Parts: sequence; structure tokens; C-alpha cells
Amino acid sequence: MSRRAPEASRALARQVTAIVQELRAGDLYKKPGVSETSDWLDALVALDVRELDAAVVDRTLGVVLKAKEDLDAIRERGATDFLDRAVARAAVHP
Repeated sequence: MSRRAPEASRALARQVTAIVQELRAGDLYKKPGVSETSDWLDALVALDVRELDAAVVDRTLGVVLKAKEDLDAIRERGATDFLDRAVARAAVHP
């Protein structure tokens, strides 16, 4: 993913990739693809985000999730728990 957004920090690219993988593993109406992932990473870079935290994920998740039902479902579960699982995934698969 860092080749598509070279200005993104390596940590941010890994976190975004891990979160999208976590999203794709879930039961979503419309799973995010490469385009949505790239758009999200571009938006985060434009916002000068270097690493994700739960607040940033919650505020920007609509860029990667296009269906309101999916966005609501993920937010209902909690961005912190979701981010923790994704960060753990990124640590195992650096």
C-alpha cells in the first residue's frame, strides 16, 4: 500500500492495511477494496495523520466503508476494540 501513497508513514500504511484486512474478514454488506483503501490512506495523509488512534478511525471510517449499515455496525462495536485487533494483526504480519 505504501507504493500507492509514498508520503504515508510506514506505520500508517501497515495500520490501514491491517484494519482493512480486519474489515474484509467481517460480515459487511460492501467490503472495502483497493480503491477505498487507497482513498482512506490518501485522506489520512492529507489530515497529517502519522499513526491511527480510535478517534481518527471513528472520524474517517466513512472513507473506506461506503454502506451506512457497515459504518454503523463497526461504530457500534467500538473503534478502540476494532483498532486493537487490527494493530495486533499488523504486529503479527509486519
